[in-house]
Amino acid sequence: MGIVGDAVSKISEPNIKALALLAGNRCAFPKCPEILAAENGAISGKIAHIKGQHPGSARYDSSMTEDQRNHYKNLIFLCPNHHEEIDKVNPGSYPPERLHEIKVTHERWVSEQCRKQMPEVQFAELKVVTNYLAEAPIPQGGSFDVIPIKDKIHRNNLSAAVEADITLGLCRVSLVEDYIQRNLDPEFGNRLRYRFVNNYLELREKDGLRGDDLFYALWQFASGNSTVFRVQAAGLTVLVYLFQACDVFEK
Repeated sequence: MGIVGDAVSKISEPNIKALALLAGNRCAFPKCPEILAAENGAISGKIAHIKGQHPGSARYDSSMTEDQRNHYKNLIFLCPNHHEEIDKVNPGSYPPERLHEIKVTHERWVSEQCRKQMPEVQFAELKVVTNYLAEAPIPQGGSFDVIPIKDKIHRNNLSAAVEADITLGLCRVSLVEDYIQRNLDPEFGNRLRYRFVNNYLELREKDGLRGDDLFYALWQFASGNSTVFRVQAAGLTVLVYLFQACDVFEK
């Protein structure tokens, strides 16, 4: 991934990916212009704990469990300079409440940029996010009977925030269907589904992800770590298309 930071090895890759996705692969510090992704799509940057990772670290809270400390909800994605600022140079100015506010404000801004770009998603963006996903057939099926979206959201314990993302993606699902139907490769849609289902099963079985954690990991997978909001919106659209078709998540 290219991520660096104190005790980052204790943070799972799915939590790193979710953090980067929600931060738009950008530094969360107010007005910082740093984009924390390399040209090859690898994410680079630093992770800071809102409530410290170990005794003696800034903002440590002894009441938290190890999993709580290292979950993306307690992490903030920063450039090296601002990581140094909040943890070492001036930690007293950044209590947990302020860092949480910074994180939430930044993630809301990222969400709004994605929302603004959703109506602009066209075949060009879908090509970017689907070509690498459908590179080769994967012998793993997963098509289920279609069920109502609301029921599926409830059965998979997805939050109101993820439900809002799914609702947003639904507005462009017909474009994904049209794109797949127009592809000259008749197996393109099946390969896309196989690749997604394979990744979905791996995240569930190997990493034990469920609910929002699983949704965000799949969205980052679909977006290819892109820093372009329109591509991120396209990745969400493809994920929602497969969610609606019951190719991913439990029915």
